[in-house]
Amino acid sequence: RGAGDDRTGRSVGRERGRPHSAACACDCVDLLVVNRIEAEMLTGSSEPEAALASLRSEGRSVILTRGADGLSFVAGNGVPRHIPARPVHQVSSHGAGDFFCGALAARLAAGASLEAACRYGAAAAALLVSRQEADRAAITHREVEALLAS
Repeated sequence: RGAGDDRTGRSVGRERGRPHSAACACDCVDLLVVNRIEAEMLTGSSEPEAALASLRSEGRSVILTRGADGLSFVAGNGVPRHIPARPVHQVSSHGAGDFFCGALAARLAAGASLEAACRYGAAAAALLVSRQEADRAAITHREVEALLAS
């Protein structure tokens, strides 16, 4: 997918299904978001913690989405953290990663910390997967905040 800049000047990128040689493209972003399959393709490791460690670099934050297992992230040179998935009845996971990335970027652009933005994105994605496709466009900020507060 593409890369862009949020209002803080950080570049945000998402690699989708690129071979290991795409690692050089990862050097151009301050925040890299990958799912388990993408992380394994880029690092050769199927172990999330090892892939996360391999993808991080000086100053770059990495988020590894893990579906029903939540997500792991590391902010710059910080300590890796894990956010569990919210338990919801899954209707379809189609579009969850893109929805997560959009919600994440919106919160980062609003000035949220990486952890707060990850939690918001995960809650937004949980709402998305629990709905029929026809009802997904109606997800609101208020609903995401309510899920976070529960």
